[in-house]
Amino acid sequence: MHLYRASEWQGGSGVWYCNDVEDLAGISSRWWTPARMLNMPLDEYVVMLVKEFKVDNISYNPEANVLVFSWKSREACRKYKNWINKKARECNFMC
Repeated sequence: MHLYRASEWQGGSGVWYCNDVEDLAGISSRWWTPARMLNMPLDEYVVMLVKEFKVDNISYNPEANVLVFSWKSREACRKYKNWINKKARECNFMC
């Protein structure tokens, strides 16, 4: 187990991604983990990503239950990363 901690990285296409990648086989890397940590319905979490954190790209694959979101700007990605990590520390969210 570890404290949820998101990281940021730039993909080959130049966009920025953010997720906890410490344990890719565990729940920390699942797209819905931050929503559960925040006690937020999944649809509200997606709306928050779009409206408050201004993701530039977002897509969902229902067969694989995977939501992928990214930013063109590192600064915008970092804003989300810092906020979600602060929330994880505040509630000591272990996964």
